[in-house]
Amino acid sequence: MKMLRRSAGAVLALSNFLLVMVAGLVDNKRGEVFAVGGAAGWRVPQSGKVNYTEWASMLSTLNVGDTLLFTYPTGEHNVVQVGEEDFGRCKAISPIATYTDGQTLVNLPKEGRYHFMCSFPRHCLLGQKFMVDVVVPSFRAPAPAPLSGNSDPHIGGPKNSPMPNAASGPDSAFAPVASLSISPAPSAFGPSAPNPDNSARAMRVRVLALAVFSLMSFFFI
Repeated sequence: MKMLRRSAGAVLALSNFLLVMVAGLVDNKRGEVFAVGGAAGWRVPQSGKVNYTEWASMLSTLNVGDTLLFTYPTGEHNVVQVGEEDFGRCKAISPIATYTDGQTLVNLPKEGRYHFMCSFPRHCLLGQKFMVDVVVPSFRAPAPAPLSGNSDPHIGGPKNSPMPNAASGPDSAFAPVASLSISPAPSAFGPSAPNPDNSARAMRVRVLALAVFSLMSFFFI
């Protein structure tokens, strides 16, 4: 009976140590997943069912690590990530990436402006396109402002890439409605920003304590 208890304790201890290892390996800063177009999915806009410009403008600010989910019938649409020029011309001349699987997950690994379109004939011209801006999460301290007053007016976009305006032509409708802004740095005398790693550390401590307790039960029961 005592041997059986020792075996059970060993299994429990091993399981908990594995949990500790997994907790250390899992990234606690994984982003959210956003379904492009909501319930409508990724399609040619028809009868006001979906407007990808409006959908993108209603998104909360996308952070580095977030993911876009494109759902569409294979063979009828695709997802092409393009640069600013191809996006404006609705021509995927130099695509950055092309997806055709029907359930496309596109991770946004770094800050900047991302442009997406469908390269099937006329689909982009009919509105199957959008752009989003991705920034670093707000809990990170913003980069210090340059000393020169001639700084880039928008954050997150590629260098030398001007923000489109309402007078730039028909494609300007796809510019985000709200411009991005950076929260001011906290005052030296104000409350400190919460540390996003605290919850992960607390979880690891709890799991480690449970593992130690299990090992003790294995040796002393």
